[in-house]
Amino acid sequence: MKKYYYTTGNSGKRGLNRAITVYSQNKDGSFNYIGEEHASTASYVGDYATVCHILNDEKGHKLTDNGYLLLSKNIKIIELPRGA
Repeated sequence: MKKYYYTTGNSGKRGLNRAITVYSQNKDGSFNYIGEEHASTASYVGDYATVCHILNDEKGHKLTDNGYLLLSKNIKIIELPRGA
């Protein structure tokens, strides 16, 4: 099973107030940056859906028809607490 981790925070970009960053983890425990997306929570699909979109764009993982979930059941997405 592949595991991906994400963090959320405040975006520094004008007009956007949410930042989601996605990482994978190496065998030695260190993290690799995969991608980041900034969003406005006024028109926001949610953290999990945003992570799925980043993984689709950067890693080519397929999305379900509604575009909010990953098609594969062999991928686990885990939120890291702020400051981790």
